[in-house]
Amino acid sequence: MKLRSFESSDSTIICSWIKDKYSLYQWSADRIGKFPLSGNELNEFYSLMKSKGEILPLTAVDDENKVIGHLFIRYPDNTNKKIVRFGFVIVSPLLRGHGYGKKLLQLATTYSKEVLNASEITLGVFLN
Repeated sequence: MKLRSFESSDSTIICSWIKDKYSLYQWSADRIGKFPLSGNELNEFYSLMKSKGEILPLTAVDDENKVIGHLFIRYPDNTNKKIVRFGFVIVSPLLRGHGYGKKLLQLATTYSKEVLNASEITLGVFLN
């Protein structure tokens, strides 16, 4: 598994993993409230957030470059670039329960430390 920059073509695959409104709510923390979520809607949301410098979306791919996971990195406080937060973390339903989510977070942690020079990393979660 490796991380690469999110590509607009990833959005349809990622959206296909979200099977119901509750899953969308869990994944997006209600920041995107419409189900079913289309690839175009996700791309529009990300374009807006990226234009404001608020997120860095990343995609996890396997050895054949098949999309298998996704997350974004954001700065909770734009005045402090040493702190990052992971959000919208998701792994293909076919691969859940096999350590891919853990590996995704490990790769994102390494990226945050080595590329973004982050000294503190948080994970956006909420109670189910």
